[in-house]
Amino acid sequence: IWRCGQCSQTFSQRVLLQMHICSQAPDKPYQCGHCPASFQEASDLRDHVVSHINEKPFKCGFCGRSFAGATTLNNHIRTHTGEKPFKCLKCNKQFTQSTQLSRHQKSPEECVGSKISS
Repeated sequence: IWRCGQCSQTFSQRVLLQMHICSQAPDKPYQCGHCPASFQEASDLRDHVVSHINEKPFKCGFCGRSFAGATTLNNHIRTHTGEKPFKCLKCNKQFTQSTQLSRHQKSPEECVGSKISS
């Protein structure tokens, strides 16, 4: 039996669970084959899948914490440095991760620059 991590609905086959998850989060088409997690970006899925192997070869030079993928490590390092390299061209808001910028750009109520001023 396969259980959805979001709503706890159960399925008799993994493929049915995957279809359910994709229908719940169409903006996250990349589904992990090991668990119910899904992602917007293929690179995020690759980093996540490595976590199932329990190998974490990427070590943070600031705090020593280890990560499964280089992208995850780079995102973590930004918590130490405060770097926000992803900038919205409409409102100039900055983000630590490209996925945060992407989500922001898809949400007109979040981006002040996308609203028509009167």
